[in-house]
This record gives sequence, structure tokens and C-alpha cells, in this order.
Amino acid sequence: MNNGVLILYMRPSVLRELKKELREYLVRYGYHSSAYSSLQDGLDYFVLPDVGYIPYALSSGIAFALSNPLSAVGDYKKLLSAFVRRFPRAAFLHVTPEAAEALSEMGFYLNEMGVETELALENYSYRGRAKESMRRMIRRAGESGTRVVEIKGDSEFNDELREITEEWLSTKSIKEREFWFLVRRAVYGHEPDVRKFIALSDGRVAGYIFFDPMYRFGRVYGYLAGTLRTRTSAHGGTLALIMSHAIGVFKDEGVEVLSLGLSPFFDVADARYRHSFFMKHAFRFLYQRGGGIFPFKGLSFFKSRYAGGQSNGVYRDGSVTRRKIYFAHKSRLPLRELYESSRLMGLVDGVIPAMKRFLFAAS
Repeated sequence: MNNGVLILYMRPSVLRELKKELREYLVRYGYHSSAYSSLQDGLDYFVLPDVGYIPYALSSGIAFALSNPLSAVGDYKKLLSAFVRRFPRAAFLHVTPEAAEALSEMGFYLNEMGVETELALENYSYRGRAKESMRRMIRRAGESGTRVVEIKGDSEFNDELREITEEWLSTKSIKEREFWFLVRRAVYGHEPDVRKFIALSDGRVAGYIFFDPMYRFGRVYGYLAGTLRTRTSAHGGTLALIMSHAIGVFKDEGVEVLSLGLSPFFDVADARYRHSFFMKHAFRFLYQRGGGIFPFKGLSFFKSRYAGGQSNGVYRDGSVTRRKIYFAHKSRLPLRELYESSRLMGLVDGVIPAMKRFLFAAS
């Protein structure tokens, strides 16, 4: 059996050519929200010719694969098995239930790492009493003089977009660099099929949202709201105004789905698969007490507002759904996987103090 073509540490020119070939798999099989992130800078690739590829990054001997394989679902097990033979110490971040099923059959532990929120755009609207506060926020942002436009990748506004990113980074607990891997860094030049919307206020860019494409059968069927940022001086409803405008455009175009992305560590139950008890409670602790690292609670609340909130743990708007996202690993006590994945993503400076507090509280 072909054990795959391992591709790493290539010259930039060769890697660019490779990514053109990988893009064919992406457009064919990239239905999940993290698919477009598979071609971000810094990743290596494991390829089974005529089947698909797995994007990954090595950290202290552990191969961390990003999301689902880029292949047909029916070929997941074939590609995953070849990858694990090459990297016996492998872990998989942000896998959907389809890939989780295959990994469970291969003996992996599956821990829920949060939920992904999706809007079915055909039936989605801002109507109803439960969304009155959203409508009011959007209306006031528009009345403030803020307007939304779509831009192309090579835009006159790119310097301002970078400026907003720098300002945004300066407000974060972890300031050394942007997160990456699960959430790819913003790219200000042209990117195939990425949609970019900005808010303008008094002649300046007040905020922006970049939407990554999701593919099915060779066409874009949905988008992920991947990068969302505003100036600290922007109106509080700026992002909601951009999102509302983009939703209107996408609905007119017949786009089926808009993903609001992952809410890390939200609604972790671990009721379906064999999992690590330690990791389950570590994730729950980070959601409850890890606000100094990242606004986990604020993010899940922000996304729930698009459904008019929740009732008994379910979104009020039936056109807004959420599905479980998993972290697959091979250890009952995956301390090293937790540490190395956090270090890989740029979170470790905040996670270590939080985990120390967790361990102290549990002792």
C-alpha cells in the first residue's frame, strides 16, 4: 500500500507549486470550516496520491493534524491510517463528527473541544423579539455613519487593516504574536474565493471581517467568518453591522451556510466517545476560568446572539445549529499533547498559569 508522500521543509517556490495541486483537493473536499486554513503558511503536508492530503505541524515529535483530511469521507480511514503509520505519535485538532468516527474506530480518544455554530442562510433572519437587541445594535451602528463595503484582496485599505490588527494585538493578554494553526493569520493580499468586507466611518476603516470559503463538489457553498477585528474607537455594533451586510449579500447569491466558527471549550459533555477524563475537566476549567487567556465565555455568548440566545441548552432560532468539534489523541492523560498543542498555537504563555491554578485547585 502506498504509505503517502511526506512533504516538509520545501523551498518557497516549490511549496507554491505544491499548493496549486493541493488546492484541487481543497475545492473538491473542503466542506468543513477549517479546510481553507489547510493551505496557511507554516504547515507541512502528508499526501496520498489520488486520495487527498493531511495538513500538519510537528511539535516535539508529535504530529498535530489540522482538522479533517482533505479527501472523500469514504477515504478518511485509508488516509488517516497511512498518516498514523508515518507518525505513531499523532493528534488531530478540530475534527468534525465524520472524522471523529473514523479516528474512534482506530483507537483514538476523542475529547470535545467545543462547538461550531452555523447559520442556514436560506431561512435565517433577524426577526423576532429575541433578536431585538441585535437589530438595535446594527441600526445604531448604521445611524452613526458607518457603512460597509466589500473589497478585493489588493486594496487601498490594506495598510489600515494591518494597523487595526496591530491595535487589536496590543489589547490581548498574549501579545507576542497572533494565534495560528486553528485560526489562520489574516492575509491582506489576494486569496482565491476569500470575501472581505470592511466598515468605513469618517473616511477610515473601523473594522473588518474576512470570510473563508467552504467547498462542496467543486463550488463554494458556504463561508466561515474567519477574521473579525475592529478599532477600539469603533462603534460597538460595527462587527454586527458588517455581518448583517455580508449575510444579505450571501443570501442574495444563494450561499447555503455561514459558519461563525468554533467556540472553544463551550458545552463540553464528552457523552459519545471514549475520552480523557483529565482533558474533559481541563477544557471545562479553561472555559470557566480562562478568561485571562482568551474570552471563551464572551465568544460563545456573542455567537448565541445570532440565534436569539438559548433555551434549555438549545439555540432559540432553529436555522442556527451547533455541532461538536473534537480533539483526537492516543493518551488517557494527554498532558504533553495539551502542552505542545498550546505551544504550537501560541497559547502556552497563558495556558501554563491557568493549568497551574487548575492543578492547585484540584489538589
